[in-house]
Amino acid sequence: MTLGEQGLTDGTADEFLVADLLAATRAQSANPHYSVHGWGQAILDAVERLTDERGRSRVDLPLIDTMKNTSRFLQQAITPFQGMLEAPRSVAAVYQAHHRALRDLVVARDKVLASVLEDLATRAMDQLQAVSWSDLEALGAVRQQPAGPVGSEDLEY
Repeated sequence: MTLGEQGLTDGTADEFLVADLLAATRAQSANPHYSVHGWGQAILDAVERLTDERGRSRVDLPLIDTMKNTSRFLQQAITPFQGMLEAPRSVAAVYQAHHRALRDLVVARDKVLASVLEDLATRAMDQLQAVSWSDLEALGAVRQQPAGPVGSEDLEY
């Protein structure tokens, strides 16, 4: 279900909204083995294929690429301890000394990147005025978001 269909916006059921573009962008940066990744990628592919009456892309493609990159950065961890299942005491002590600061770094980074992503999406939607889900579906997008991986109900896409 799209965010617009969930009543989280004031748009019509067929209107493609900033929230939908953000959801697709975040989904496409998910693990490629998850079905939400393909869902998001199909929507962004359709957005990239939208053309105007002269056959030119309706949206600046570098804008979409920057959105994808920003979303990928949101997925990346900022910790030298990632992937450690069991660490020696010396490493555990360093983790204990710095884990709060690393968490705060991630929170601050994510806040800035989320703001950048929203600004990029808003600018992209300025170029995509009057684009509907029907337009995107004609280019291969699927409106209905698939179920995410187990435990992903709390993730924001």
